[in-house]
Amino acid sequence: MKNKKHNSDKSLAVSPVIGVMLMLTLTLLIAAIVSSLAGGIVKQESKAPSLTLRATYHQTGNLSIEHMGGDPVSTRSTLIILRPSKTFGQADYLISILDPSRILDGYGNSWKEITVFRPGETAYVEGQYLQPGIDPEYWFNASENEGKTFFLEMTDQSRKIFARTEVLIEK
Repeated sequence: MKNKKHNSDKSLAVSPVIGVMLMLTLTLLIAAIVSSLAGGIVKQESKAPSLTLRATYHQTGNLSIEHMGGDPVSTRSTLIILRPSKTFGQADYLISILDPSRILDGYGNSWKEITVFRPGETAYVEGQYLQPGIDPEYWFNASENEGKTFFLEMTDQSRKIFARTEVLIEK
């Protein structure tokens, strides 16, 4: 009889160990599933484009914006802002946001008609559309402002600047 009792004690001792191992495995499995699902819930911010710009402005002509290299830029979600530099005094608050329908590619298509501004491409804006509603004293095409500079900034919809260049006002 002692022998039988001894065997049943062994089987009773193994049962709790297997139960604990099964519960631990199940807990780890649930934790892995929850972790993988939670990773998909968190929204990652999209990376801002990185690019190099060159812009030129002639008072008798157009503003030209050259995409010198880097990432393509979505024309639908990009704002182009013009901001007078310190050469205009304390006028850096007088910003102008360019109308996308007035920004043209080399073929005459507006930024509302195209979707991407790629490296090697140039965009143009006629001088008359640069500063609507701005005091004429600060107009870039005013002869007394020749030699001054302004900043051309590309921003996303939340106004985070991802490209900026200083533009010399030339005759």
